[in-house]
Amino acid sequence: MAAHFLSYWKPSTARAERRGVGQPLRHSASAHYRRVVAGDTLWIVTRGESSGELVLLGRIVVGQRTADKQRVASILGTDDLWDAAHHVLAAPESVAPMCELALRHLASALRFESVQDRLSMVDGRVDARQLQAMRRLTPRSADLLQQFWEQNASPRRDESGGLSE
Repeated sequence: MAAHFLSYWKPSTARAERRGVGQPLRHSASAHYRRVVAGDTLWIVTRGESSGELVLLGRIVVGQRTADKQRVASILGTDDLWDAAHHVLAAPESVAPMCELALRHLASALRFESVQDRLSMVDGRVDARQLQAMRRLTPRSADLLQQFWEQNASPRRDESGGLSE
């Protein structure tokens, strides 16, 4: 069964990548991705710089994981890649645009398969230290994020099979 993970980008990383909002989210890199296999889903989140709230930047359904940065650079057509032990590439059929969606109403409902099974929050603000390590979501939490994604961010296909706005 495929796993779902919450993968945290520091606000500075998210800020640098904001130029990509609306652009396809096809790649991410981290030492934490050693736990990821093809078919797993990474939910990329950050902490809002002013609000402190959890923000969803996108979803990557993993097509492949590799340590070969040069191969990834060749596939993506750029060598402007994060230095990390592991790189993941999205399954081509799952690629969707990067977004910025506040998860204020979902953050407190998310549960993890770990001893500390939930985010500690104060006034809707998330302590980013809780997200320094990639966190595996429970199946119920993965379903909540998937439903939220489909309602708010997922590209819609029109009746002819093309993407609609």
